[in-house]
Amino acid sequence: MLSVTFTEIAKFLEKRQYKLDRHNADCYKSRLNVILQYFEYRKFTRDNIDLFFIHLEIVRNVSPATKDNYLKILKHICKFRKSKMLDEYTYFNRNREKDPDYDVLTEEEEKKLIKVYFAGLGSSSKECKRINYRYTTAIKVLGLGLRISELTHLEWNDVRADHIYIKSGKTFAARRKVYITPKLYNAIQSLERFTQHNFVFGSRQGKMSGDVMNQELKKRAIAAGISKRVTNHSFRHSAINQAVQHGFSDRYIQSHVGHASVRSTQSYIHLGLAESKRIVESSPKYVTKNIEKAKSLLKERIDKIADPDKIKALNLLLNPNSV
Repeated sequence: MLSVTFTEIAKFLEKRQYKLDRHNADCYKSRLNVILQYFEYRKFTRDNIDLFFIHLEIVRNVSPATKDNYLKILKHICKFRKSKMLDEYTYFNRNREKDPDYDVLTEEEEKKLIKVYFAGLGSSSKECKRINYRYTTAIKVLGLGLRISELTHLEWNDVRADHIYIKSGKTFAARRKVYITPKLYNAIQSLERFTQHNFVFGSRQGKMSGDVMNQELKKRAIAAGISKRVTNHSFRHSAINQAVQHGFSDRYIQSHVGHASVRSTQSYIHLGLAESKRIVESSPKYVTKNIEKAKSLLKERIDKIADPDKIKALNLLLNPNSV
């Protein structure tokens, strides 16, 4: 059994000059509660910690980055208890093999996730519609390129007819206006009759949890037949890559998604097979080779044509400077 409170850990970290701001404190507190719930009737041992990370991956469908956050909190708890149990425990993101298309969803895959409908066990049809509608609208808003923290902190007074104002970011660049279509605005406004507090995507307990959103996305991905690992951050990767494919510059995308540095934006860009093909085909060597091939085919056809006017027209195509 693990007995520790957030206040104790916060004071311990403050002594070590590790101060939590408001946003980080909320996130830290919710994840600490998950740890305390898991270890309420279990011993705080290395074996049980290994099982806890398996539980996070299978049951909660968290990303390696989120698992690293949980590990960081567990290491803080160990230091608070003066234990060296997790000193050699390595982070998950460090040795992860990176697949270029791992976190990127296509527009068709996003549409499939939106269309999935779940009939909840033991719930009324109205309750099921309400829950499905809330998650569907959340997916649409995440598709704009928002972080999960920006979605969960979105309040009703931040929603306008043509944009949403993001004010929960830690940096100046993260505070921005994001354009929304009239259709999406109406969808967000329809949620107002379901909520009883100031947060747009709230639950009965308060703000929507990122881990709960990940669980919902995992179920939707399985139902839609998508083999990729889908998390709430996948939509941010997808929005950036789709913007690149439509020809927007990195600076415009940086401003839209709220990155402080353009390098952060560039780290999200994945070169897919289609983009690689376009680069290869647009290279001068490839283009020259194709032109020469086309000319040789034209010459073969000229030899087979008897009409002198057609021969003259095709020769003009081959040698336009001969006129």
